[in-house]
Amino acid sequence: MRQPKPEKPYKYKVILLMPENLKGAKNAETLLQQALEVLNTHRLGPGFRFSDDVVAALEVAHDKETVLRRAREKDLALVIACGFPQEELTRLAHNCRSYQVQFCHAREIPPDDHGVNARFIWTHGKDLVKAPGGREIIGHEIEQTIFTNAISDDHEEFQSRIFGAIQILAMGVMSAHSFKHDPPRRSQG
Repeated sequence: MRQPKPEKPYKYKVILLMPENLKGAKNAETLLQQALEVLNTHRLGPGFRFSDDVVAALEVAHDKETVLRRAREKDLALVIACGFPQEELTRLAHNCRSYQVQFCHAREIPPDDHGVNARFIWTHGKDLVKAPGGREIIGHEIEQTIFTNAISDDHEEFQSRIFGAIQILAMGVMSAHSFKHDPPRRSQG
């Protein structure tokens, strides 16, 4: 049985974790802010969106310890780590998952056997999955350049990048919301 709809919306945080000197950091912050604006205001119609009882805001952090502390707080839904090597993020990703906080690693994704770069890989709640070619991934992944490339005047290209951000934000925040407020139940068998 679903919980009744609250009178006020659930307010979540999304943390963008990146080194202070990351090239394109301001671009990443701007792109995510714009994607959140779309998700927080456009709730009708088909496509990726937040439910009408969910809103989210962006915070920026520059150190993993801050994120580890924040993971314990109920309002943190998603961490997007950008500009860090995977081996530095494994512990952080597992800690986030233990508090039902979704984790996304924005990184350079190498082309597959056909020369195609995946725009993102969604792990469907698993802590560790094998990507094509046997590479282990620790959370959701998205191509880092979606966030960090310069924001150009090419409207179509920018809309494509916004859509990539919207996908990660919508799936991450709503997955966390589901686990925190309407967790899956084990069937009685």
